[in-house]
Amino acid sequence: LMTITVIAKNYGMFGQKMNELLYRLKVQYKHSDTWILYAKYQDKGYTHTEMLEVKGTDKLKPSTKWTQKGHMFIYEFLKKHKVLPLIEKKGA
Repeated sequence: LMTITVIAKNYGMFGQKMNELLYRLKVQYKHSDTWILYAKYQDKGYTHTEMLEVKGTDKLKPSTKWTQKGHMFIYEFLKKHKVLPLIEKKGA
């Protein structure tokens, strides 16, 4: 499992920007500070949500992480939209 930030670094962006890109491309949406995949993608095994403790409280917060299958989905999906990782960009 990996965070969106780790995946985003391959594209030269921050996790927030990658999340917003996936939102604009209708892969996911935000609900109560958590990114959720749209129904079309939710049952494909692309993500896993863990509950993490919020420091200094007794509360839990969902944290969505991407599986290897999800990472490959992002790569193929973004490639179709002409968004390439840094290593594949011309001149890299």
